[in-house]
Amino acid sequence: MAAIAVLEETWISKALREGREEGQAIGIKEGREEGREIGREEYILRMLTRKFGDVSAEITKQIQAQPLATLDTLFDAALDAKQLSDFTDVLASLKTE
Repeated sequence: MAAIAVLEETWISKALREGREEGQAIGIKEGREEGREIGREEYILRMLTRKFGDVSAEITKQIQAQPLATLDTLFDAALDAKQLSDFTDVLASLKTE
């Protein structure tokens, strides 16, 4: 009976350790993704500010609401924009898709 209790305790400890490690790995992955997202948002806003001056809080908010996959499109739009309205047209089109 004592051997079974030891095996159960060992199994439980192993399961808890594996669960903790898996949770940490997921947290690290999510943290990295969030960091990439914030970095892209900052670069888009910086580029727009350098090209066109202050960017409104509304545009900033709309950029920050975009998923990571969309930020690459917005980065390209900011790079290509000749005027702020070129960028906001792309931003508006993403909201309707």
